[in-house]
Amino acid sequence: MSDLKADGVISNQNMAKKDSVYNALILAEEYQKANEWQLGINAEIKASSAFQSIKFSSKTQTTDKLNELKLNWQRSGKREDELIFTSFANQVSVRDAEIKKDFIGYYKSQNPEEEITVDKMITLQTAMDVAPLNIRVTSDAELEAFEAAFKAPGLNYAEKAQVGKDFLNSFGAHQNKVLRHLISSGKITPIDNLLLAYPNDVRIKGAILGNSPETIKRYKSDIPKDDRTTIMESVSTEMASYSQTVLGGGFDDVLGGGFTKGRAGHVMSMRDIIVNTANYYKMIDNMEPADAAKRAFNEVIGNHFNLANQVNNTTVRFGIEYDAVAKPMADILETSITNNIDYLKEIVEAPPAPIGLDASAQEQWQNTYYTDLVSKGTWRTTTDNSGVYMVDQLGNMVKRKGSSMEPGDTGGMAPFVSVKFDSLILSLDKHNEIFTSTGMQDNSPAARKRRLADHFKTTGQLF
Repeated sequence: MSDLKADGVISNQNMAKKDSVYNALILAEEYQKANEWQLGINAEIKASSAFQSIKFSSKTQTTDKLNELKLNWQRSGKREDELIFTSFANQVSVRDAEIKKDFIGYYKSQNPEEEITVDKMITLQTAMDVAPLNIRVTSDAELEAFEAAFKAPGLNYAEKAQVGKDFLNSFGAHQNKVLRHLISSGKITPIDNLLLAYPNDVRIKGAILGNSPETIKRYKSDIPKDDRTTIMESVSTEMASYSQTVLGGGFDDVLGGGFTKGRAGHVMSMRDIIVNTANYYKMIDNMEPADAAKRAFNEVIGNHFNLANQVNNTTVRFGIEYDAVAKPMADILETSITNNIDYLKEIVEAPPAPIGLDASAQEQWQNTYYTDLVSKGTWRTTTDNSGVYMVDQLGNMVKRKGSSMEPGDTGGMAPFVSVKFDSLILSLDKHNEIFTSTGMQDNSPAARKRRLADHFKTTGQLF
């Protein structure tokens, strides 16, 4: 009865087979077995029909249907209702395992004739409560085909770059999702990711060559230990600002609350790539270790980001495409925190106060939180470099109060204070007007920031 699991409808051919089995049992006077057979088939038909109604629905709808069928069984006590519930629960369990492993592949297997679009798959997964970071736009089969093409023997640097570029371009604006899954599934290495991220940048060729296994083996024998040590130390210095944008700076020498194993792993991976690249330049060009480290850092990271601006003494990362306006964008972001305590109190949800405080002490504790947020809060760039989210003095994401949720916004960042760079750019003209005018009595940087803050208070806040 495999067709039941496919569309919840039994085919004419299988219906004839079902009737044939039933009739054979009746003729053999196996009446109990015939009735059990009929009961099982009817239960399977009803369970599969119920499953089809929620196959690609939300967790809530699935749970509601599961509870409904369980209640039917509990009320009736009938064997058929028990079989319906059990079959339905099993089908849900199988589906959940399949979509967790390969959502796109599973959907295609259930809808082989349908033309599938990326936007539809994202919308569907969102409706099914798939976590934003786990949303897929590729099937396992597509990833395996790409892996075979990308790692085909004999491809040179340019050819591999072209294979990667063509594959990612086929997914348009969703390339970051594809890259993320290629890494998490082990289809590409961190150095492959670098090639895919910047296929047209010839400056990363040294990083690709310097991180090949054959080249890495030569460093210990071809480069003096002292030089390798200096390179390691120099790379750590070069990476300080970038690391801060990923892990957070922390305060009082305590690592920020934004620290996670995944973020730390990314920083360590990038450090290893840069160290190997610097060793490569030391080996082939006999560069000074510190110079080799700087060149390697710029080719792997520095050329692709602006890391020259801070908010409350913590670096904010901008893609290099924003280089010309990174400074005013950072000014606006800083002003939105440091000159905005009343608005922050209005929309930001302070963490729960420690247990045991009376009402007065709780209020004082919350006021201290907002004061610290103003002086130590900052912004961290999203992984796709499309915007920033606010982090507090401990490095934790700043959450909006429930009443301050943006209408209609159900995305993964909706509960948190965040700003898209595209919307931030809209404020640049006002920033330029305020920071270049000379007609005011007080034109100090602090006074200009106050005027910028007043602008947002009267015309609409940044977030």
